[in-house]
This record gives sequence, C-alpha cells and structure tokens, in this order.
Amino acid sequence: MIRDGALTVKPGTGSIMTRRHFGDVQFHIEFRSPAPEQYHGQNRGNSGIFLQSKYEVQVLDADNNETYVNGMVGSIYKQQAPLANAYTRNGEWQVYDIYWRAPRLGTDSKLESPAQVTVVLNSFMVQNNYVSS
Repeated sequence: MIRDGALTVKPGTGSIMTRRHFGDVQFHIEFRSPAPEQYHGQNRGNSGIFLQSKYEVQVLDADNNETYVNGMVGSIYKQQAPLANAYTRNGEWQVYDIYWRAPRLGTDSKLESPAQVTVVLNSFMVQNNYVSS
C-alpha cells in the first residue's frame, strides 16, 4: 500500500520484488522502521534487500536494539558484519545506496568472478566491495 509517498508492506503478506531480472545494478533505497512496541532483536523492523534471491542486505531497526553482529543493519545477512553501525534513530528515514556487481560466468558456466557488493548506509560505507561466497 502507498500512503503519504511511502510504500508499506502489511506484515505476513509477502515480499516486494521487481518483475525484471538485473545483472549489475545500483539501488537507492530509503526505509523507516516502525515503532518498536515491545519487540526487540530480529523482531524489530526486520526486512532485507535481496540480490539475485541469494544475498541479503539486512534492514533492521538498530536504535538501541541488540542482535547478532552479522544480522544487524548493514550486514550481508549471516555472511558479513557491517564495518560500522550507521543507523540513526528509530522513526527517521535511513538511506541505502547499494552497488551490486553480479557474478561473471564463462561460456562453460564456470565462475570467472564472484559477486561483489558495496553498501553505503546514511553516507557511511558499511560494506566495501564485499566478495560474496
């Protein structure tokens, strides 16, 4: 649903996905976490930006919210912790700029170079050309 210029997904209704498939891509994404209520950890404003349905840049309310290091905002979920916690405050808009370089395959479908991602959160680099596994 779009209200006041913001796209909101009702919990439990599924994901927002592009209809097209992309190789190399640059994203500019803005998000704002909902009020935390009684929730904490991974139950607070948790979502993600999925790249090729395999890699996830974590979206999570990080305002006074403890969680595991490779599950916090700015991480490549369960793969790589962010270089810094650049989240500001709950209720404020957070800004991601994500630069994705898709993996390169040779003519025999052999991996020639792996995927790479650079993530900037609120003007701070939190992933620097991370080579995914």
